[in-house]
Amino acid sequence: MVSVQSYKGLSTLLYALSVIEAIGSLVLIFGSNWVLSMAPANLTPPDHSFVTIFMKGIGIFALGVAYLLCVTARDPARHVAVIDTLVFFLIASAALIWYALAALHLGQYFPANYIVVRIAVQVIVAIVLVVMRPKAVARA
Repeated sequence: MVSVQSYKGLSTLLYALSVIEAIGSLVLIFGSNWVLSMAPANLTPPDHSFVTIFMKGIGIFALGVAYLLCVTARDPARHVAVIDTLVFFLIASAALIWYALAALHLGQYFPANYIVVRIAVQVIVAIVLVVMRPKAVARA
């Protein structure tokens, strides 16, 4: 008989990430022009209707990810694949931002310290998720 483990810490973390993701996605969906107004002038194209629609599409995708995280928080042992996918997204995003900072000189447009802290937070959250991840899935 397999003992049922409690994943309260992991569930709390997943719920918190779900709320953050949902808020960010709603901002991208309904406030795309506001988000674009904060970007430096030389990074935004003169006609940014395509960029606005693209950002709304990313917001819709992020809202779906927030829903998946909320469902996963209810039963982490059953939805380990979502946790693994989130870890992959966090590591891949951190690598992409690191590349943008190093090769594309993103530090000219945004504070480099902020970007490095963001990369560090993403990697730390990914490591915490890997450590807290359910190791064995309970079989019926």
